[in-house]
Amino acid sequence: MRERVSDTLLRFNHRVPPASDTIRRAVDAYVNLYVNTLTVDREVESSLAELAPEYRLGLVTNFSYPPGAYRTIDRFGLRRFFEAIVVSGELGWRKPSPRIFEAALSRLSSGPGETVFVGDDCEADIAGAREVGMRTIFVQRGPVKCEKADLTIRSIAELPSAIRQISKDSQQL
Repeated sequence: MRERVSDTLLRFNHRVPPASDTIRRAVDAYVNLYVNTLTVDREVESSLAELAPEYRLGLVTNFSYPPGAYRTIDRFGLRRFFEAIVVSGELGWRKPSPRIFEAALSRLSSGPGETVFVGDDCEADIAGAREVGMRTIFVQRGPVKCEKADLTIRSIAELPSAIRQISKDSQQL
């Protein structure tokens, strides 16, 4: 993100290196404003609280500025639920790249066949996770459907039962 801001300024004939304190402060200010506009579904915390004692949870995000990703996670008090957090800005790979999903699997010491990925973007989340062999749950937030997903839910409140169902189905294979 610092490189993007530096490159943008260069287009206006202002040469400010990405590592400069000015760029760092500008990015931090922008991200702080952005993070403060974000919301999470009411059911997220209760669903994660229900799942965490039973399953090992990880988070994969395409957030390009890692401090902003962690500020967001901490703002909503969600870090405690995750054994692994993978931020694209730390790896240099974004979903749907297999590398970001493989990093999450590695950090969880989990195989793709025993892992369920939940996402709301059919291409970045669902197609990417399926490419590495994960089972998938699509959170449908509007009229867009995702035929690639193993299961589709419309609310995070449905997630605990969907995870249990897909886990049960996997065991029966």
